[in-house]
Amino acid sequence: MVLLIPRRIKQIKDEGFREGFAEGFEEGREKGRKQGIEIGRVEGRKKGLEEGRKIGAKIAAKINAENERGRVRRLFALYDRGEITLDEFRAVLSDRSNGENGAD
Repeated sequence: MVLLIPRRIKQIKDEGFREGFAEGFEEGREKGRKQGIEIGRVEGRKKGLEEGRKIGAKIAAKINAENERGRVRRLFALYDRGEITLDEFRAVLSDRSNGENGAD
């Protein structure tokens, strides 16, 4: 039978504490890292979606403006060639395909 002295008992307890703390720290760090990555992915997707919507809205506005300018140029060409009157030009120009709200 081996008799352990109090100093050795404390040393064994301290070693066990350090090992347990290190293992717990690593497990916690890994778990935190995984959660952080997932949160980052979710936030990244949200930000990407918001940015995509903004860019899409800008592109759609540009396309709509280009379409409207083309429509006006075609109408003006018709008027310039004398194929329509000024009243017809104004009537067609003010006619909107989506009702009276002015949106095409």
